[in-house]
Order: sequence, then C-alpha cells, then structure tokens
Amino acid sequence: MAPPKKTGPSRSAMAFDENGYELVDFSPIALKNSDMIIVKHMECGYIRENKISHQKAQAKSWKICPHCHDEAKERKYIWSVSEILARLSELKLKFKECMGDGIGFVINKNKINKNKIKENTAKFLDEITVVCLNYRSGKECGHERSITIKNLLRKSGGNGCPVCVGNKLPPEELMARAAVRGLTILNINAYNNINSELHFKCANDHEFKKSWSVQRGRGCGECQRPAGEMLLLATCKVLWPDGKWVAEYTIQGADPARPEATNRYDVASEVYKIVIENHSSVHDADKDSHFFKNRSVEETARQDNLKIKAIERGGVLEGWRYAVVRWSDEDIRQVLSRSENNVEALLLDLRDALSKQKLGTAEYPLEMPSRDLPTATEFIEAHSVLRAHTSIAKERGLTFLGDQIWTGFNSPYNYRCDKCGYPNNMWAQRLEACLLPCMSCGDWQIWEGFVYACERAGYRIVNAEKSVNVEDFVELKCLRHNKVENRTRADISRKIRSGQTQKLCKACNDEQPKIIRRRPGDGTTWTNFKEVMQDKGWTVPPQEWRGTSQKDSKIELYEIICKNGHNKKVGIHQALQKANSGSYKCKECDKINRQDNFEKLAAKFGLRLSPNANYLGANVNIDLVCDKLNCPKDGCYAISPSKLKKGPTCNKCKEHAARALAQQPSSRIR
Repeated sequence: MAPPKKTGPSRSAMAFDENGYELVDFSPIALKNSDMIIVKHMECGYIRENKISHQKAQAKSWKICPHCHDEAKERKYIWSVSEILARLSELKLKFKECMGDGIGFVINKNKINKNKIKENTAKFLDEITVVCLNYRSGKECGHERSITIKNLLRKSGGNGCPVCVGNKLPPEELMARAAVRGLTILNINAYNNINSELHFKCANDHEFKKSWSVQRGRGCGECQRPAGEMLLLATCKVLWPDGKWVAEYTIQGADPARPEATNRYDVASEVYKIVIENHSSVHDADKDSHFFKNRSVEETARQDNLKIKAIERGGVLEGWRYAVVRWSDEDIRQVLSRSENNVEALLLDLRDALSKQKLGTAEYPLEMPSRDLPTATEFIEAHSVLRAHTSIAKERGLTFLGDQIWTGFNSPYNYRCDKCGYPNNMWAQRLEACLLPCMSCGDWQIWEGFVYACERAGYRIVNAEKSVNVEDFVELKCLRHNKVENRTRADISRKIRSGQTQKLCKACNDEQPKIIRRRPGDGTTWTNFKEVMQDKGWTVPPQEWRGTSQKDSKIELYEIICKNGHNKKVGIHQALQKANSGSYKCKECDKINRQDNFEKLAAKFGLRLSPNANYLGANVNIDLVCDKLNCPKDGCYAISPSKLKKGPTCNKCKEHAARALAQQPSSRIR
C-alpha cells in the first residue's frame, strides 16, 4: 500500500495566495488534504478553519469566502427603496403607501440566509401593494393589487394590470356589461376576478351561477334573445323616452289561414304606432334553404309578409308603421367600447332604416328626434333596471347618488332629498312602495331625519342622542332665542312639514307680522248693530268701522252707552246674539238695582247700610247698622243678601220684622 501523499506548506501557501487567502499559524510539517488549517481572506479579513481539500475545491469555483458570498447574494436578491421605485416608474406603477428608507425588498426569500435577515434591523418585504397609473377612457386606472417583488421584476411588456389587459373589470363596468345582456348580478361583492363565481338573474327571474370568463358575451340560457334586439330596444328608449317601448310585441289574427296563430314583432311602441324588426341573415331570400328554429327561409319570408300586411288597410295594426334594422352582437361590442364614433354610426344606420319605413295607412313617418347625440353610457344605462329606478326616485323627490353599484331591489342605496337635502340610506324596494320616501320630510320619518329637520328649521333637540317615540315629549331649543319648550315629536313634525316652524317658539311667533282679518262688507253689519242696540236702550257713539275681528282671531270691540251713562265695550256678533235672545242689560245698572232692593229688605228688619258699605254680590257680607236698644250685636251687623232673605238671626230683629210684616206685605228681592 502506497504511503499518503504529502503537501508541503509552501505549496499550500502559494495556492491560497493566488485566490486571495493566506495561511495563519501553519506548521512547516507536511499536511494531508484532510487536515484542518486556518486561513484569512486578505480582502475582507474574514478568518475561518477549513480542510485543505475543501478550501481547494471552493477556490476553483471562486466561492472561497462565505462572508463575501453572503454579501454578494444580498446585493443580488435584496433591493433598496430607490431601486424598486425606479422599476415601478418604468411599469407605470406606484406604492399604495409611502415606504421608508429602512425597508429592504427581498426578490427571492429562499435564496437569502433567514438567520441573517432576522439579525438585520431593517424591515424586509417580499410582497407589496401597488396602484396602476395607466390611463383608460381618459382617466387614471387606479387599480390596486398585491404582487411579489419576484413577479414584479419578471414582468416584460406592460405592468401586468388585470384591468388594463381586460382580465378584471371594475364592478360598475361588469354590472353595465351584464345589463346589456339582460342580466343582473346579485352578489357583485364576491367579484375578485373574471374567474369568481357570480350569481346572475335575468328579467324573467331565471337564476344561475357562472364565472364572468364563461358568461361574458352571453345572456340567459333559458330565455336568451338576440343581442341586436336588446340593443334596438335600448336605443328606442334613449331616443324616444316617452314611447313606452316593449319587446316581443305579439298580435293575433294576421294570418288568414290560421286566425288563432300569433305573430311577434321585435320592438314596438303603441304611443308612436310603429313596429321595428331586427333581421338576421335567416331573413335573406337568396340564402340556401335551411331551417332555423324548425322554420325554413321560405316560411320566414311568408311570416315577414304577414307582418307587413298587418299595418295595411284592414289589418290588425292599421295605421301603424313598419321598419327593419340589421343589428348584431358586434354592434353591442362597438357600443361597449364607449366610442362616440361607433354610436354615431349606429344612429346613422337607424336613420337610414326609418327613411325606408313602410307607412301603410299612416299619414307621416316616424323621424329621428332633434336632440344631442346620445353618449355610449346612455345606451348602456338604457338596458339596466337602474335607469327606471332612478326615474322613479326622481319623481318622488330623491336623487340616486353616483359611485354606487346596483345589486337589485333588495339592497340599500344612498339617496339625497331634493327638498331638504337629507342623505337617505334605504332599500330600493321600499322607495318604490312609498310616495314620500324621505326619512326626514317624508311619510316615514326616522329619529335621525327628525333631528336633521329640526336643525334645518333653526331648532335643536336637547339630548338628541336618545330617541323617543312619536307621541312622547322632547325638549326643543330655538337657536335664535335660546329658549327651550316641551313639545311632542308628532306636533313638531307636523308644524315643520306644514311650514309653520315659527309657531314652535313663542318668541319667534310674536315677531311675525300680525294679520288683521276684516270681513268685506257694505256697511249692513254696522248699521244693523246700531239699530238693535238702540232698540234695547243702548246708544252707539260715532266710531270708525274696524271689522268684526282683528289679529289672531281676536274680537274687535266697540263702545256702547246705556241710558244711565255707563260705558261698555262689546263685540258685534256677541252683542247681537245676546240682544236677539232677550233683553241686553247693563251690569252696572243691575248692580245698583240690587243694592236698592237690599236696602229696602234691611229696613224691614230695622237695619240700614253702614256709610261705607256697597253691594258686591248676593253671597258677600255687607256691614249693617242696628239702632235698636239692647241689640245683642252692639249695633253692628254683617250679613249677606242671600242669608238676609231667610231672616236675621237676632231675636230683636225678628220681633221687629214680625211687627213690620203685620202692618204691610213684604217685597221679595231679586
């Protein structure tokens, strides 16, 4: 067996020097390839212990320093913020959020020493959120997406934005394209990309689930109508909005051979009395005989002739017009491109079709309306139920706010009241079921809408954060006079809706100009009043006629004088009513008569009124003076007229009264 090969230190040192290493603390004794040595990298000063064979093998591939090798990998697989910004600028992208300088971007995290990354204080990212800066339809795309740094640097040509390349449409654009096909998307919130499963519903309530990548360009599989007919219906609704256009207009009796058979027109309007057909190639007579929906070209031509004869004299649609267009799915794609030139070409084609319309017994043809050129957006919105719902909301005083995605009637949307400006959030189905749907000034007022209506009227609800019922009281503060009043919520709402907001505050109500309501008369009321008062013994002095009532329904008063000279102010209607029902007496004269009668009654009992005593009422005590000897009351007596009628309590007065009654009859006091 041969002895192991020896390697001298001078030879090893020479090999290491060529690769930038030097031996540290080596022995002059010959070494084996399996022996350990200590080497130092002359460039970076890194020292390590390694076998001679391993060191030689690494020297051949020029990866002899682990420290330098890791730094080279970091320079290759970790980028700075400035380097990433330069790359994003090339791709027309930007960060969604501002990135700090202490951030490193890892291109391939599998190629980096994870332990070394953890030791570094910098924040390393391998995925970022970017925003697309490309311009689409005259505005910035703005689509946001998350992407790894590795995929970002791999892109070649374009920035990879799925919206720009058509792989992902904005939700509102997706809803518009589905509406053109007669579909509504019920779960638009589940849409992430064209492969997301969506829930579709057509106008005939057929529902199905498909992804947009499968469904785009198609309608409902059960009741699908040709795309050209749908575009024709939408175009007529845009150009003649008051025409009440309908699709699949059906008549009966056009075929004399089969009176019970029905014929269907593609689009019709009973307002303008016109039917418009959208013909495909199956209606061409020069085509080879083939069957389309179990009907040959010859049968199709016969049916077309029956439809034309229906508008002639004696036909089912006598007095109507008949026109034909040839639109297809390609025309819808042209409109969806939102190019105004394509819309103009479509309208020119319709104008040419109307110039060739058959009049039958009609006096004049239907002409194109003299209005501005509709935009492509108008055509797209004409397919959607949102257009009809927006019109209904406008009729009921609400405006459908923009930047909302229509997801059907069973979803809430934002509206603004045209009358009070209150921002409403309500379900579309509830809006169409209510005539005054505003939650602030309408029929169904919520607490927040009630508070908004009060603030708009110049009032504030104290403790507005706590809602109350309709019949409960709330504290209402006037912002102008800083006065608080307690009123029911129903009373406040009623006055605000009727425009009588000044009546909610007493100070505001007093500042309102007073309205004097006068009856337009010819003087008969004033003349009749003077005649009646004179008949009852009153005198009406000369006065200015001011009507029967004044401000806030208060009675206008006039002066009258009795025969004894007592003045009094009365209302005309009240005075006439009392005078006509009986004698109209003077209260002062009546009081004097009652006092005279009381004095006569007291004299019968030997009593007389004290000097300062006056008659005040039947139940009010009056001071009397008694002149009898040994009077138990010491000559002072107080009794009311009603009690004196029953007789005095004093025995001496009773005896005096008995003697007086024996001499003459008594008179009763009134």
